[in-house]
Order: sequence, then structure tokens, then C-alpha cells
Amino acid sequence: MQKIRSKGMKCILRFAYDKDTDEDGDRDYNDFEDASPATWETHLAQLKPYLQANADVIYVVQAGFLGVWGEWYYTENFVSNPKTPEQHALRKQVVDAMLDALPADRQVALRTPMFKRMMYAESYADTLTIATAHNGTPKARLCSFNDC
Repeated sequence: MQKIRSKGMKCILRFAYDKDTDEDGDRDYNDFEDASPATWETHLAQLKPYLQANADVIYVVQAGFLGVWGEWYYTENFVSNPKTPEQHALRKQVVDAMLDALPADRQVALRTPMFKRMMYAESYADTLTIATAHNGTPKARLCSFNDC
């Protein structure tokens, strides 16, 4: 982070446990090794002071930790293709913990708008308004990314 700071840059962070390759380098979507909720909670608590101390060079943190490549899919500890708010509840715990670990002026990026709606809004229209866009709530601190 000091090197990034010294160059006047910012970074995009994502934490992941599984790169989804076996010994031959082939993809094996049936052999997941992402972390349990207890593990990522512990690691995120350990990262909190680091994230707080380096917030000036953190542009955004992508919601990683679970699934292959931290993409929130192909996971053994979460519903791989959640469809309801109840199936998103454990993922919301990850996001809430990430928001808590970051200073209030930093955002967490979710892989799809559906994640934000299922965890924090009744509809897509309810995700943000002009009046709520910068009020510091979880909805206001969430953004999206697409790296496919």
C-alpha cells in the first residue's frame, strides 16, 4: 500500500480463497475450497485495521471472499445461485462485515445489481434515489462491477 501511495495511485481490492484449478491446471467446478463463514469473519476482523489505515489508497473493495475467484458463485458454503432474500442472508452478512471494516467513505462493489436488490432493497427502483445516494447507508455505499 505504501508503494501505491507513493505513486499517487489507488487500488481495487478483492479477497478470494479459491482460484478453481486442480493440480493439472484444469478447471474443476465441483471441487470448491472457499472459506466457511467463521473463517471469513475472522479474516475480515483481522483485515479491518489494515483497511482503515490504508483507506486513502483504496478506491473500492470488491465483495470477494466467497466462491471461486471471490466472484460469489461456485461455492460450497453459500447457495451458488441464490434467488430469494433468504438465500442471500449469509452473503449479506459478508457485505455488512465488509462495510463495517471499511471507513464510511469507501464502497463495496457487488458483482451484480441483483445482489444489492436481494440484500438491501425491495426493488431495483428502491436501491437509490437522489435523496439517498450519499447518506452513508449500506445502500448508498454499494456499487457494482462486472469483470466477466
